[in-house]
Amino acid sequence: MDRRLIEFREALRRVPGIAQPELLDLLTILAALFNLAGSAVQDALFPGTRSEAEFQQDVRAALRRGPSIGVELDEHANAAGGATDLSFRGTPIELKVETSAFYALEDGRRFTNQTASYAVAKGRKTAVLCVLDCSPKNGPPHDPAQLVGLQSLQNGDQICVLIIQGNLRKLSALSGGSVCQ
Repeated sequence: MDRRLIEFREALRRVPGIAQPELLDLLTILAALFNLAGSAVQDALFPGTRSEAEFQQDVRAALRRGPSIGVELDEHANAAGGATDLSFRGTPIELKVETSAFYALEDGRRFTNQTASYAVAKGRKTAVLCVLDCSPKNGPPHDPAQLVGLQSLQNGDQICVLIIQGNLRKLSALSGGSVCQ
């Protein structure tokens, strides 16, 4: 995940119009969310299915624990005639939960226009879309580094899409049998 964060930083530095403070704020958020995505796989943080409200509480708590974010995380800030789920120093963080078939990174496009609208309303060129995949799993989790991506929109906005894996099967269920006899 660290390598992916560096790739994002390098790609975003080349995008015209993104101010250095905005980039630093975005990277601060992404570092915390990438950590959460890795922990979700390692520690099965999100068993079963969750509502969007529950997921928002989980993400809010995880982000606020970070000393570089803390109380500067806003909840339900108004933008573009709606309310963003979370925002950090004006950078919108839109949260979604998917419970049907496996949610692929490319499927995040259906939420990027909403997320970009919040960015534009806040005078930002960047925003984060974070989706919790609670669909039933029949195998091992995917590599979290493969479930993050950067989507460039026609208006020049950059939406960082991140899928966090939930509803993971217990490791013992993946073995197909008992380990100890």
